[in-house]
Amino acid sequence: MEPDFNDIRPVDSKEYKADNIQRDDYKIFFTSCEDMSEIPDNSVHLHFTSPPYFLMRGTVPYNSYSEYLVTMYDILKEMYRTLKPGREMLINLSDYQISAQLDQEIIKGTDLKLGEKYDVPSHFSYLLYKLNNEYADHYDLKYRDTIIWRKSGSTSQRAGTFVSSGNPLKYAPEEVTERILVFQKGEKDYERIWKEKRNSDVYSDLDFSTYDEFEEWASIDVESMRPYIQNVWDIQPETQSDHPAPFPIELPKVALQLYSLPREIVCDVFLGSATTIAASQDLNRRAVGYENLEAESDDTPEFVEMIKNRTGANNSTLDSFQ
Repeated sequence: MEPDFNDIRPVDSKEYKADNIQRDDYKIFFTSCEDMSEIPDNSVHLHFTSPPYFLMRGTVPYNSYSEYLVTMYDILKEMYRTLKPGREMLINLSDYQISAQLDQEIIKGTDLKLGEKYDVPSHFSYLLYKLNNEYADHYDLKYRDTIIWRKSGSTSQRAGTFVSSGNPLKYAPEEVTERILVFQKGEKDYERIWKEKRNSDVYSDLDFSTYDEFEEWASIDVESMRPYIQNVWDIQPETQSDHPAPFPIELPKVALQLYSLPREIVCDVFLGSATTIAASQDLNRRAVGYENLEAESDDTPEFVEMIKNRTGANNSTLDSFQ
């Protein structure tokens, strides 16, 4: 059956790091996504998220990279549990290299080494493979695709030593791409999706008497999506943000249009600056976000205020916070 957005709500026994935000079309929980008991099983149509860096650019929240992966595995299990059968989770990832410029001071006293590089997307793929073998119950978690996000106009400065010296032994490529892993929970049954929506109060104002009528309603302008037909998406990176690792709103907008339908529920378990919720508002989706506020530390009140402003929560015409 079609999930009920009203069934997604705070848990009385949990403590939250800031006042949760609840509106008719989105909900934000200021807590760790390691426990998403606010969301019932099989309630999310699409997970779209970008996990934090292993080092949070200024802090060391994990004692080791292995501990980071263990935490991410627990979160992936919650994403699987809450994902509706037949639907996808999209996870935006990139390699991570410990930087002399950004990380030198914070890794002192640890076993971490400057210049060490981690193939994070491959490790996440393994975690999802492990999840399928150890945790998945009635529905296999299937690998579907890897999408390459090519960050048009970006540069990583890695090739600087080679460029200045010309020595090929000093070559390191500029990193201008990230990967989006696409995994699907079980088989997608298009007729079942139609029937669930036909019988749902969420779509009671629409006539889905036949599958053709449903498909006509669900169809989008293919020409507008033509730049994303291939598995390489050219999208400029975000450069103006208060968050240490933002992605541009075009990225979730494309994902939401290609992997979900209007009025469906999307979830970003690492909400950050609420870009995914902003995209969902533009595209008539309902959204859930989790933000643990770890990356913001002393700036937490200001960061929460920024999220409120971006999502319209400070609009005086809206209901008060719950």
